[in-house]
Amino acid sequence: MKKFEASRLAGGNKLFPPVINCDTTGITVKFPGIFGGETQRFSYSSIRNIKVKTPLIGYSTIELNVEDDWITAHGFTKDDARKIEEIIKEGQRGGSRLPYLLNEGDEDAAKNQNVKQEQPLPFTQQQQQPQPPEIHAPKISNQPSVASPPRAVPPPDGFFYYAMIGNKQRGPYNEIQFKRLIDNEMVSPQTKVWQEGMPKWQMAMDVREVAMLFPQLAAAMQQQSVAATTPQSSTAGQIAFMVYKDGQQAGPYTIDQLRQFAATGEFTQQVQVWTQGMAGWELAGNIPELAALFAPVMPSGAPPMPSEGESSETN
Repeated sequence: MKKFEASRLAGGNKLFPPVINCDTTGITVKFPGIFGGETQRFSYSSIRNIKVKTPLIGYSTIELNVEDDWITAHGFTKDDARKIEEIIKEGQRGGSRLPYLLNEGDEDAAKNQNVKQEQPLPFTQQQQQPQPPEIHAPKISNQPSVASPPRAVPPPDGFFYYAMIGNKQRGPYNEIQFKRLIDNEMVSPQTKVWQEGMPKWQMAMDVREVAMLFPQLAAAMQQQSVAATTPQSSTAGQIAFMVYKDGQQAGPYTIDQLRQFAATGEFTQQVQVWTQGMAGWELAGNIPELAALFAPVMPSGAPPMPSEGESSETN
């Protein structure tokens, strides 16, 4: 028999974590309680379906469909949930591997089942085994405690990015995994990302292939491509800027139009802008052509400035 006990750290399990015992004929699910709790026994053939829900971070949930009823047990580690699923499916098939799965991790039991133990390689052969190179992502300046990434070998030209999530370095993620993070609102265009070969961490919105995974940015970048190949419809001699604010892109706007927005407070120095010829998005306050739009306005009641050579004192 093999016993799996849920973690007390999982939600709702602090006092009474569920326990699943697996043997050669079926499983026993126990939900402890103040007055003994509840214990249910199911044969492998009575289990019609099993679902394992594993979040990106946290504990797994196991759902069993028995006679049209769903039995749910929460708080198992990902590894235990995988083993429980494997044992149940092997039991449903009546497979010969079931005794070994139930005794997995027990060397004596494994030997009794005539299971060949994997022998360690001789020392000389171990030395000949190639080791993956160790890569180190650069640390973000305002996150000095960020650890280097674990050993990993990203595909040479593939999508394989690390991300700062909840002030912690996570990953690496492939394109499908990263898209899932976006759909679950775990990353945003402002999330810092890094891939081997990049000199430093950058916001997701500034890395084109990552930005293209955000629907609003993908549409905006397509507009940029069209704008880059289409003559600007702005007034001759004026630069037109694209504006990114509150997660949306708009424009292009001429400097005269942006001056009107700045007067109403809609356009500030902290808004990000871009125009043809710029390498990436920048704060409006850092653009020389736009910096004058945010100069302090002279109060309406102030006297005129004295002309050159004229004294400001009254006789």
